[in-house]
Amino acid sequence: MIYIIAGIVNGLVTGFTGANGMAVVLSILLLAGVNVHSVIGLCLSIQVFTMAATLIPLVQQVGLAMELIPVICIPAMVASYGGAKVSLQMPERFLEVLAVVLLLIVGVSLLKSKSSTSRTNSTAKPSQLNSQIFAKIGFTGAASGFMAGLVGGGGNIIVATALNRMLGVAFRRAMALSLCLGISAAAMGVIPYLQSGQIDLWAAGKMLIPGILSAGLSSHWSRQVPINRIRRMQGLYLLGIATLLTIRSLH
Repeated sequence: MIYIIAGIVNGLVTGFTGANGMAVVLSILLLAGVNVHSVIGLCLSIQVFTMAATLIPLVQQVGLAMELIPVICIPAMVASYGGAKVSLQMPERFLEVLAVVLLLIVGVSLLKSKSSTSRTNSTAKPSQLNSQIFAKIGFTGAASGFMAGLVGGGGNIIVATALNRMLGVAFRRAMALSLCLGISAAAMGVIPYLQSGQIDLWAAGKMLIPGILSAGLSSHWSRQVPINRIRRMQGLYLLGIATLLTIRSLH
């Protein structure tokens, strides 16, 4: 039952906020005593599908800037694979602490930032980007991908913020691009976990269907919510999960 609940809540969070729902899976399953490496493998395996279920209605609403996908997704895929390899060599306790720190950093940054309202209908093409911005986008994608492989996700909303602020991409279109990154990063990051036998496929199956259904439904509902409110929800959500994990680690 705990896996079904985690799948439903993960899908709701992913669909409603556009954030990788790994934090809620991480907190629920770690609090239930599941091995942290198994949890990360589960996060990566189900996010491929819940993010896809979130992305489809979002693309139908706002479209997708196809020309920017290679710029952010290729670095993310490479970095995610490397991050997963590193993660499998790390002690469990260190990974738990690292996950809390990263969640706190991302949560605070989201609460402090606001959506850019300038050039919200524009999307710069790679040929129009100067080399500095091009490098920043690629680095942001790589950092997000590495975080995905290392702790199971959580970095794709950073990409949405970066695209919105650096290029003036409308925030919901930036969310769509960040979901593309999340899907590609999770697909690559899950490979080392599958090879090492760290993923409980039966548990993943129990999380998958509820997660896909709840992600698709909540993605439709999120259209009525103002962008900056979604941002605040993302930030508060991540800070709340980080607090829960911190309390758990003290006991």
